[in-house]
Order: sequence, then structure tokens, then C-alpha cells
Amino acid sequence: SPIGDVTTTMLWISDRISAKKTVLWLFFPSLVAGVLPLWFLRCRARRLDSQTHKESQRHKAKDKKGPNWEQEPLKEDIDTEEKEPITRKKITALIFGVFCILMVPGLKMG
Repeated sequence: SPIGDVTTTMLWISDRISAKKTVLWLFFPSLVAGVLPLWFLRCRARRLDSQTHKESQRHKAKDKKGPNWEQEPLKEDIDTEEKEPITRKKITALIFGVFCILMVPGLKMG
């Protein structure tokens, strides 16, 4: 919030807080706030991958039923909107933005 930014700036100017102490104090909570969601997404992706693998194994088993067996019709793609392709330019912008954000504490300590 703007009030928090002004307060932090005033505390820095009056040397009541330092960048080094602030970074050390906030490092662990920030790490947890970043790692926990990533861990959750990883677990979810693994679960979805295992479900997809099980379904593909089930379909392979059905395919072995013989030449007279009819395959299920393919389902229409529910998501009809086109997705923008991920380009090198977008990835570069993302990496540069994250790098700039991560450099702020280092520049404040220096």
C-alpha cells in the first residue's frame, strides 16, 4: 500500500531499519511463501500425470479387444479459445522481470 511504502522509506531514511536486517528477517517467510505453492503445483501435476497415464493404459487395454471392437468417439475440445503461443520474447521478458525483482534487496544492501 502507499502508506506502507512511505513508512518504510521514512524508516530507511532515519536508519531505523536496514536492508540487510530486513532481508535476513524476511528471507525464510518469503522462501516458504514461494516454495509451498510450487510444491502444491508439483504434487497436483504428478497426480494429473498419473491419472492420464492410467487412462492411456486403460485405452491400450481396450485396443487389444480385437478387430471388431469400435473405438469411442473422440471428445470435442471443451476449450475453444485459442491460446497465445509462448515465444522467446515473452520468456526473456519474464526472466528479466523476475531478475530485476530479485536484485532489489542486493542493491539495497550494497
